[in-house]
Amino acid sequence: MPFLNRFTTTVTGAVTFTGNTLGLSPTSPAPGNIFGTLAVFTTVNTSLQVPGFPAGTTDDWQLNSSSAILNLPAGSSILYAELVWAGTFRTDTEDVLPFLNDNITFTTPAGTFSVTPDPATAQQGSVGNQFYYARSANVTNLVSAGGAGTYTTGAVPAARTSADPTISRSAGWTLEVVYQNASLPLRNLSVYAGQEIIDASSPPVDATISGFATPATGAVTGRVLVTAQEGDSNIVGDQLRFGPNANATVALFGPRNPANNFFQSQICNDSGNLDTSGTFGDLNQPLGIALAVRRQGWDITNVDASSSLVNNQTSATVRFVTNGDGYAAAGFGVQIDATGPIINPVKSVNRTVAGVGDTLTYTITVPNTGTGSAENVVLQDSIPNGTTFVAGSVTVGGVTQPSANPANGINLGTIPNNTQRIVTFQVRITSFPNPNPIPNRAMVSYQFRPFVGSPPITSTSSSNTVQTTVNQATISMQKSVDLQTATLNDVLTYTVNVTNNGNVAANNVIFVDSIPAGTTFVANSVTVNGVARPGANPSSSINLGSINASQTTVVRFQVRVTSNPLVNPIPNRASVTFNFTPVPGQQPISGQATSNTVFTTINIADIRTRKTVDRAFATVNDVLTYTVTIENTGNVLATNVIFQDPIPNGTTFIPNSVTVDGVSQPGANPATGFTVANISPGGSRTVTFQVRVTSTPSGGTIANRGNVS
Repeated sequence: MPFLNRFTTTVTGAVTFTGNTLGLSPTSPAPGNIFGTLAVFTTVNTSLQVPGFPAGTTDDWQLNSSSAILNLPAGSSILYAELVWAGTFRTDTEDVLPFLNDNITFTTPAGTFSVTPDPATAQQGSVGNQFYYARSANVTNLVSAGGAGTYTTGAVPAARTSADPTISRSAGWTLEVVYQNASLPLRNLSVYAGQEIIDASSPPVDATISGFATPATGAVTGRVLVTAQEGDSNIVGDQLRFGPNANATVALFGPRNPANNFFQSQICNDSGNLDTSGTFGDLNQPLGIALAVRRQGWDITNVDASSSLVNNQTSATVRFVTNGDGYAAAGFGVQIDATGPIINPVKSVNRTVAGVGDTLTYTITVPNTGTGSAENVVLQDSIPNGTTFVAGSVTVGGVTQPSANPANGINLGTIPNNTQRIVTFQVRITSFPNPNPIPNRAMVSYQFRPFVGSPPITSTSSSNTVQTTVNQATISMQKSVDLQTATLNDVLTYTVNVTNNGNVAANNVIFVDSIPAGTTFVANSVTVNGVARPGANPSSSINLGSINASQTTVVRFQVRVTSNPLVNPIPNRASVTFNFTPVPGQQPISGQATSNTVFTTINIADIRTRKTVDRAFATVNDVLTYTVTIENTGNVLATNVIFQDPIPNGTTFIPNSVTVDGVSQPGANPATGFTVANISPGGSRTVTFQVRVTSTPSGGTIANRGNVS
């Protein structure tokens, strides 16, 4: 089955392969197979050890694992990553075919994950008594999150045992990564996954790969990356040939990959030299010789392929040659230096420190430092949180673009090589931003044709990120009261936490808190951060001075409940005014804040009385009936209510005439007073009693007023 193109792009970047074998060669040679096979599996668990082998070895493929280092230049972005794993799946004594599609484990710098093989690239086959398989999966998201660092792959199915010494066993894994980096040349980058099995005695095997591209004119430079299993260092005659067609292939070679013994169980880096950083990286097969207890059965390399590339090339023949060394290729990569534009936008902002209401001017320089024109160039720049785009502020090359908006994209047309476009636009800071400082960068997309007759290639590039710190004092107030219920003469203590949640000091902070109706301020009760403020009164303002960023000032004061308030519960809240300077040297900006409202219910029985008499005119010997209604307009039960009413001059109390709520009260006399039953909030009692007119009073008028306590 041909290699499948898994990803192709043209960017400033590179392809890198890293990985490792999952096995070590035997401790002693076997007849007909001198150390050229896997004898034990490797594992990163160094508590496991097969006798005769170093720590970190196991007989169980389910416990196998090995690590490798993914090296990336600083500032790189992962564009694509394919994890390839392969091995021997059947021998005369062992068969792991049922497990080939099981998940394997993949550990990145960000964590450990279970990876499912992609059916699109799943392959297995055999030649003679050699049974090989290959699996792979797209792990771009995992590698993007992990970045550079140590990667480990394990639980890779593979057969280890065989009674036939001519059956070679192998297992390993390779991580194929395509990344972008602005410091690298513009390149056409492609990676492939699949399998080509080459029998030790077979004629050359050709595979065709496509999807990559070379420049239309000029010198073509590029590199080929390949990974394979079961290459033996002591068996010569294996070649990797590459060319534009089957009649024009060139033998590739590198520092650890001689042209006539290319696959030698060598784990190499991007320069084609030995990579000693992974698991058992110090145990490597020397070139041309097979030794005991060495990394065995897996090749990764990166070699120069410039001599095999021609102009206008979009496919190639990969020829696998052997003369006694059987092996199976599992992955491929092509990295070709391309011609075309190089766009690396540079962004700046006129203010690194600002305040709400200020205007920021962003300037983006879009240079083309490449070798061809950038077409259909579009600059896009999202408007940052906490800001609003200033309509009509866009300029391109100093010319105003009235309807342009960077959030929607600004068309810059074509930028020839060695020229640039300068774009400016403005935003106004409308609120305290999150995050702060305000980050902003621009994205530029463009098209170019690096090859004659090829369709346009779309590429993107991002500018550097610029930041503006928005300085603001943001005051919040949290108020509390120690008593939720109180009675007359109780003292209430109010506490107000005044916090500056901003990032600069709040200055000249003036605290004001009106004294609630029904209460009286307790003189000299004010404290600020626990320090007494004699003479201070919150109703006439208290100067708190400055409150630094992230600091809290605590204000306390007291009031005494002196009367039944008109509004009950008593509400109370505080406020402050302040100013702050967002940018040194600028005029201060004023601000204000208000606390939450707290409430205290004043519990009081408020007794009100209304008195009437049944006669407005009377003569001697007439009987007068007085009616007194006693009402509790308060909010608690009135108890021990005493009714007293002096008998008017010129009259005599009629004994046993007293009633309360219509019930006779024998022996009760209003002149001496008597107890009335409890009165609930909102309730009332009605008292009646009678007097007889015995003489004409002075002035001719009988006056009467009762008293309730």
